[in-house]
Amino acid sequence: MKIHPVLKATAAPRHCLGMTLPEIMISMTLMVLVMGTVIGSNIIGMRIFQLSKAKLGASDEARTSISHLLDEIRSCKTVDVGNGGPGSFVEITDGNTMRGGAIRLFSTTNSSPYIIYYRNNALNTISRYDSATGLEQVVLNAVTNTLVFTSETYAGTVLTNSQNNRVIGIQFQFNQLLSPTVAIGNGGLFDYYNIRSKITRRVLE
Repeated sequence: MKIHPVLKATAAPRHCLGMTLPEIMISMTLMVLVMGTVIGSNIIGMRIFQLSKAKLGASDEARTSISHLLDEIRSCKTVDVGNGGPGSFVEITDGNTMRGGAIRLFSTTNSSPYIIYYRNNALNTISRYDSATGLEQVVLNAVTNTLVFTSETYAGTVLTNSQNNRVIGIQFQFNQLLSPTVAIGNGGLFDYYNIRSKITRRVLE
């Protein structure tokens, strides 16, 4: 009869051993913390991107909207500052402060055709009306200030009489974005948004 030697139990190599329950729990906890941090950072980054995109989009939209206005003022033959809209425009006469809610532009020395940019007080918009075509379109939305156009000197003093080389100042204040529709600030509104510009006609008599 052959006697087989008794095999002694030997420790398995370290890489062959399984993980204990505490090790698994610690590993899972660390993984959850890391994944939570990554996801949270991604959400915050997306939120900041949306806010920046909204503000930049608003600035770009406003710039695009008024660029045509600036070009028309520069190239017009005559510009009148006043109040009212199509059919009710009243020019501010000499002796009064030339600050109003509308301007009327003539591309020629004739009294027609003309273009009126005015603040629609019912809709709180800046609209453009072309007498040649009868078309009216909204240029800016949610405008809060009523006196948006001024006639000024080169130094910024508001005039009380008509001057050939006067500067036309515009100021649009608004606090609500219609596009893009991203809620910003309390109630989804900007606290304050302001656009200012000054334009001088290129054609001077």
